[in-house]
Amino acid sequence: MGAYDLTLQEKLDDLKRYIQSLGSVAVAFSGGVDSALLVKVASETLGGNTIAITARPPDAEAPGQEEARRHCKDLGVPHVFVLLDEPEATCAMSAEERCYDCKSALFSQMKCVANAQGFTFLAEGSNLSDLERNRQGLRALSQLGVKSPLRHARLDRREVRELSRRLGIPTWERSSSLCETQVAPRPRDRDRALATGASAAEAYLRALGFGCVRVSPQDAGGALARIEVPEEDLPRLLESKTRAAIEKRLRELGFERVACDLGGYRAAEARAEP
Repeated sequence: MGAYDLTLQEKLDDLKRYIQSLGSVAVAFSGGVDSALLVKVASETLGGNTIAITARPPDAEAPGQEEARRHCKDLGVPHVFVLLDEPEATCAMSAEERCYDCKSALFSQMKCVANAQGFTFLAEGSNLSDLERNRQGLRALSQLGVKSPLRHARLDRREVRELSRRLGIPTWERSSSLCETQVAPRPRDRDRALATGASAAEAYLRALGFGCVRVSPQDAGGALARIEVPEEDLPRLLESKTRAAIEKRLRELGFERVACDLGGYRAAEARAEP
């Protein structure tokens, strides 16, 4: 066994010890690689003292939710769905704070569900690599007392994927679920309704399982919405059923046309100026 293998095994052992110390845990399960690993390790460590909670939008079945159901069924983990509040009522109007406000609203709902099911602790799947970005969402999680076992075990993105591969979790090649907060600020002269619609669209897409996502009004009137997701998520975004549901929802939010950026999601600092 090489040094890397030993270190990875030690981190896995540390992850199990931390989860064991919780006694029981509800896992916020998006279906992404990070939370899928967390559900598996928690179920193997705590057995019946684990549940998974998945958020879903009020008017659609997220494409990744059937896979999430199968994962929980295979592990024997009870799986609870929480119906999201309307995004317009939960997401921030300002660009800088919308991730913070959306995470606060989402995880507050999940904590209520967890508590109602008899679970004190709610855990989520952010990893050590997420600290490299200044994520307002992580601040919201900390303030709510949400546990982050993967970060506690100092597992980074590469190690999460490798552990998932070794443990036979089929999501090991999928993108992370937690959204980026290195988002491009909305121009200050944008209409308030446009900012609200874009934030609501982002919340809707996150609820569909697209972790890193940006929706930007593109023309002077805001009639065109441009969607950015990671390249590995583009095939899922462009599936006929998913595409139709997204277009329908964004039209309801006031956008006349919807476009997908084939270059994939880019952090704010990586975006080229027009």
